[in-house]
Amino acid sequence: MFKVYSNVLALVEMPSIKRILFPVDFSERCAQTAPVVAAWARHFQAKVTLLHALELPPGVGDDFSGALYTTLEPEIHKAAEERLAAFAGQHFGSDPVTRVVEAGGAGEQVVERARKDHTSLIMMPTHGHGAFRRFLTGSVTAKVLHDAHCPVWTAAHSVSGHSRRAAKLQSILCAVDLDSSAVALIRWAARLAKKHEAALKVIHVMPAVDETSRNRGERAVRQFWSTRASAGMTAILKQAGRPKTELMLHGGDIATTLAAAVAQQKADLLLIGRGHIKKNLGRLRTHSMSIVCKSPCPVLSV
Repeated sequence: MFKVYSNVLALVEMPSIKRILFPVDFSERCAQTAPVVAAWARHFQAKVTLLHALELPPGVGDDFSGALYTTLEPEIHKAAEERLAAFAGQHFGSDPVTRVVEAGGAGEQVVERARKDHTSLIMMPTHGHGAFRRFLTGSVTAKVLHDAHCPVWTAAHSVSGHSRRAAKLQSILCAVDLDSSAVALIRWAARLAKKHEAALKVIHVMPAVDETSRNRGERAVRQFWSTRASAGMTAILKQAGRPKTELMLHGGDIATTLAAAVAQQKADLLLIGRGHIKKNLGRLRTHSMSIVCKSPCPVLSV
């Protein structure tokens, strides 16, 4: 019989979102995301920090180019600060923001700044240029999802259509597994939904189940796993204090199935938990990257 674990994570209650970190690379996708960041900041009365990372240009490293860059670095840094100030004025207006320009790798700088500032939420697009040009290949996003200790809001596709509803989400879809993190994640999602007065639905994807097969044996296996998952999720929802929350059970590839469910439900936000592994690697992003890249709406990874 399925066992509901009581040692839930430190997510039992959604922490107050007081500090938002927004990495800025001056791309069009970043400009599209800015209104969403501003809306969330106003909704939660949170402080916003804009971070621009200055990575070393390609080829810098030999004695001559390194010395030349060192000579020009103050001017490069000053130009970046001026550009970041203009970005803040254009997209945040009179809203107070903190602007930071740091030299170094984008992923490392995001994680380190979030740690220093005790950031509550990182919000970033996953497709850009410059320091964040590798988002879709996973290098920067994977670094942040793997190492950041706070929730991460990401969007792989255009968020311009979500900007108007960003301050008051209407529909949230929370994806959970049958493990000890599910209870805490559902409670976290419920508090977020309450804050936005949004509808909340919970979905569980059974990756080993093929919903399209008509084979009698596979249909029997599908029924067995569906019954088991339904019993487990019912117990989880009850322990989370959300027994009446609408539950969706689907089988198939996790990222593809979630993307289809988001589209069908017209969800404004997909909430997922980041996987864990009890080895030296610690936090593991598991399916997070593929979910982010395929989801038609922003993903909040907790």
